[in-house]
Amino acid sequence: MEGYLMPALLLALHILQLFNHINPSTATGKTNTQYIKRSCSVTTYPRLCYHSLSIYAGKIKTNPKVLAHTALNVSLAATQEPIETAAALDCMEEIGDAIDELQQSLDELAM
Repeated sequence: MEGYLMPALLLALHILQLFNHINPSTATGKTNTQYIKRSCSVTTYPRLCYHSLSIYAGKIKTNPKVLAHTALNVSLAATQEPIETAAALDCMEEIGDAIDELQQSLDELAM
């Protein structure tokens, strides 16, 4: 569980970084999944990013705002799963802060 939680949190941070660097016009003519794959390629965990977001390709299309919003929702949902390791329990305060920041980001991106 710990191995999945931290990459999920990092995914959200990298998606926010992506939001500032992706030009939607460069994705014109590409499929939705190709757009997500290209967007995820600049993250620390591109396979995790793509695996987590590709199922939402129909919703995301080539919209960077929807991509960021979806990535934040996926990351927030991952933080709600039960934590099973003692090491992860030691990080609860940081995880709580990350959840608060993800929620604030979602609120700011509200459509």
